[in-house]
Amino acid sequence: MKVVLLIAGRGRRLGNITKNKSKALIDLNGKPLLAHLIERFIFCNLQDIIVVVGHDSKGVIEYINNHYVNQLRLTTIFNSKYKQTNNLYSLWLTREYVSNNSFIVCNGDTILNKYIINNLLTTGDRSAIVIDDKCKTTIDSPGTIIKDGRILDLGRHIPKVKNGGYAMGLYKFSPNMSKAFFDEADRMINAKKYNAGFHDPLLPLFRSHEVLGLSTNGLSWTDLDTEEDIPYAKNLLKKILIEEKQYSKKLYNHN
Repeated sequence: MKVVLLIAGRGRRLGNITKNKSKALIDLNGKPLLAHLIERFIFCNLQDIIVVVGHDSKGVIEYINNHYVNQLRLTTIFNSKYKQTNNLYSLWLTREYVSNNSFIVCNGDTILNKYIINNLLTTGDRSAIVIDDKCKTTIDSPGTIIKDGRILDLGRHIPKVKNGGYAMGLYKFSPNMSKAFFDEADRMINAKKYNAGFHDPLLPLFRSHEVLGLSTNGLSWTDLDTEEDIPYAKNLLKKILIEEKQYSKKLYNHN
């Protein structure tokens, strides 16, 4: 299964930190955010990776080639309009590689426990969006409306009292959903809706296509948007390493 990593954005909320450098290359405990993400997909035997780059594309591609060239089947796509577009446009650029096929898409600023990815793979051929249904605070992520385990709506418009969990930026598409998604994305891009997020084409599809809301089960994750997020992400990564060891031991004992 292919994995799409969206790394084209400028990370404007990080100010001068990302003026000349991709957010994905910010150092977290001795290696870039991107390395932590890639290594977790490799752990899950997901090595067929498409990276959509834009801002500091040379730095991102250079880093991947220098460190993972023998571990990945890598495809790089350059979003030449990264300054004028949002992440739907970046994902739309991958359509010839993933449309009509199962694939995973992940925001390139995501930091997560590798067993969240592992658990996503247990959903088989079904579409699924990973949600944090344990979060007690309001965060800057899309909420969800869920009924019988199925997502019916998604977005920041959903009030907290109805929120079934925050979408954490990790989505898996079945072949049928993939085709329907890119058909809808085509319509949006042709209508020049360049500021749309990659979840927007899903909204009219939830009624006709099953998409599971898959809980993180309390496993840790975050994303990196502001300078204040950096120390938090560094501390969380330490927690995640401990958490991963404990989860691995739990799985071993269960088996």
